[in-house]
Amino acid sequence: MLIYYPFPYYFFFNPADRQLKERIEAGLNIMRKDGSFDAIFNKYYQVAIKRLNVKKRRLIKLSNPALPKDTPLDESDLWYAPHVR
Repeated sequence: MLIYYPFPYYFFFNPADRQLKERIEAGLNIMRKDGSFDAIFNKYYQVAIKRLNVKKRRLIKLSNPALPKDTPLDESDLWYAPHVR
């Protein structure tokens, strides 16, 4: 059995650091487009994900009612979603 629960990581910035926020956001968007965002994720989590053997598990998806309303759940490239049978 495998339980999937969307749980994001957020960066928080001092409101006075607007330029820093915009620079990091632009960099992350570039990484999403060129594939380096996924490459870094896989570098650190691929071994653990393989050990889970997700393809042979029953998936139970839970919602996360604590997420803010503007959480981009529809942007699939921001989320790891296990692919099971």
